Amino acid sequence: MAAQHKDGASIAELLDQANAYFAGDGVIPRDYRKALQIYKQVARLGDPRAHYSLAVMYANGMGVAQALDTAVEHYRAAAAGGIYGSWVDLATLFFAQGQFDNAFLCWKDYFECEPANQPDIDNRQLYLHHCIQAQHPVEHWDSIWPYRGPILKAEAQLLNSMRERGLDSSAITSAERRMAVMRSLWQQDEEASRSKSLPAFPGDIKRVVR
Repeated sequence: MAAQHKDGASIAELLDQANAYFAGDGVIPRDYRKALQIYKQVARLGDPRAHYSLAVMYANGMGVAQALDTAVEHYRAAAAGGIYGSWVDLATLFFAQGQFDNAFLCWKDYFECEPANQPDIDNRQLYLHHCIQAQHPVEHWDSIWPYRGPILKAEAQLLNSMRERGLDSSAITSAERRMAVMRSLWQQDEEASRSKSLPAFPGDIKRVVR
């Protein structure tokens, strides 16, 4: 039997109501406060999807005052409930706050939870962004190396999009440097495979850890 709220509504029905208020579907006007109230009801029933939605709302101050500590709690509850992508959102939140150690711990949890048959290229690209920006060792290189082609392709598309939109030259220069670092990593790994030594980040970037 599906779990139900005390008023008899199923979790699925409550989530549909909350999602409708959150998005505004043309019939029901967007109302973040009502969405928040319903998500809280569903979260108390243990549903990870409700926890994830609450995390997003608290992280961004949607219908409620921004509360990052509360967002962290809900992201963790969502991840514990099987929404493993929550670790990426949590890593991004910590990274934006300059809490790099916490961010990379979340990346560790993400790569441990990600199904082997469902590799996410966007998340790998973002992880590399974090490593390069924070000058942090690429501790999950074995999860990165097999997908180097799609990652570089995605990076090239991002750079072209930035150029087409006429973004600030410093942002474009940063993206160009990031791509250069990625290309250097691939080359170093190929050379290391032949010499049996570990590749190292160029310049001021820390050594890669396999």
